[in-house]
Amino acid sequence: MIQKDKEITIKCVSGVEGKSVYLNDTRIAGPKPWGGGHILWEMKTTIRNIESAVGYLFSDEECL
Repeated sequence: MIQKDKEITIKCVSGVEGKSVYLNDTRIAGPKPWGGGHILWEMKTTIRNIESAVGYLFSDEECL
């Protein structure tokens, strides 16, 4: 069972080819920062908060 109140980390990383987004060290968007990169920002949240935000974004039928 998924622990919805478990804390996860979101990071925005800047690399040579652009910015990328990570959830708990797994890249979910953007190019891989080859040769390293640096963290622009880092924030903590929960799975429950992310599910709530995604549900809100897609609650309007026009978005689907």
